[in-house]
Amino acid sequence: MNKHNVLLALVFLFGGIIIGFLIAPIKKGISIGNNSGNNNGNNYPIKKSE
Repeated sequence: MNKHNVLLALVFLFGGIIIGFLIAPIKKGISIGNNSGNNNGNNYPIKKSE
């Protein structure tokens, strides 16, 4: 395998990676965390004692 074939393979590999990122369904970034809806009641306002 000569250098031309290696260069051609790398061009197609990196081109595929770039095209894959561009057409990926995640467009607003990746959210790292658990958004399953279990919030332990933390969305209720805290009542201040007077």
